[in-house]
Amino acid sequence: MDMGTLHISEAELARDPYAVLAKVEEGVEVIVERDHRPVATIRTPKRSGRPISACRSEERRVGKECRSRW
Repeated sequence: MDMGTLHISEAELARDPYAVLAKVEEGVEVIVERDHRPVATIRTPKRSGRPISACRSEERRVGKECRSRW
């Protein structure tokens, strides 16, 4: 869920990094600026592929099938 973009200074990030990360977790993209120029972008990572729990479940299932053949 995209909640928009927030521009902050380095000082604002240094003052309360936990609040900035909370905003990112809410879906806000944060652009950190130095002298009104962007130097960093903080956003949640784009998820790709399956969750690790699904991979592990399949690994257990396939492992059992392979062991039962021998």
